[in-house]
Amino acid sequence: MSKVRIWTAPAPSQEKGLVTRGSEAILEEVDVAELNANLKKVAADLDEILKGVETKGGFSLKRIEIGLEITAEGGVNFIGTMTVGGKAAITLSFERG
Repeated sequence: MSKVRIWTAPAPSQEKGLVTRGSEAILEEVDVAELNANLKKVAADLDEILKGVETKGGFSLKRIEIGLEITAEGGVNFIGTMTVGGKAAITLSFERG
């Protein structure tokens, strides 16, 4: 089993997540196969979410920027703000043409 090392820190809920300012960083090993499978799942989900977004009103989609978090367990999550409804940012860049 191949592993990759990532820096993590306890998140406010005591789950391990990305390093945050003022927290103690811990170097963790994550299984590469599990991380790969989770990234493929997120990519497939994004493909489904973005279907039909390629061209709108004479504009073509040029670039998509999405923030993802890798957990110490190899999970892949959208980076967002913790609220009751939850939210994550996706930046879509369109170009006329």
